[in-house]
Amino acid sequence: MFTLDFALGSFFNRNFECADVTCDAVLARSGFNESVWLLKLIVLTEKLYPDIFEEYIPSMTELLMDDNEDAKPMICEDSVNAPRGRVYNTGGLSQAVRPTKTSSRPFTGIVRNYSAVKLNDNFEQAIRTARTNHTARPVSSITGRMPNFGTVG
Repeated sequence: MFTLDFALGSFFNRNFECADVTCDAVLARSGFNESVWLLKLIVLTEKLYPDIFEEYIPSMTELLMDDNEDAKPMICEDSVNAPRGRVYNTGGLSQAVRPTKTSSRPFTGIVRNYSAVKLNDNFEQAIRTARTNHTARPVSSITGRMPNFGTVG
């Protein structure tokens, strides 16, 4: 019997195939479980399918005549600043899942409706604020700028 706990354990052990099969089994029983759908999207995003046909093999001339070769930083295998691989070692999600801004779409391509829209009364409040005849700015911003007019820079 497959459960969400087993899928999460497989995911954090980086066994993406087992986590994918487990998510499929859980979704076959109840397809409305949003947490399982999210885990399945993350698992499918984290899977890596290397394509051998698109593998780039540089020629000997490109290796010898590379102008930027000495500009590349040398990183030791046991260096402290060596790249770590995935972000899971630090406890966060990878950038493939986490959006960069609140208004941006995650790289999985799935976003819930109205997740970036903030529905509040700022628009109505901006209409109701008092304005002067000379500018479209509210009175509070103009009175805050008054002392600055007489200053010498």
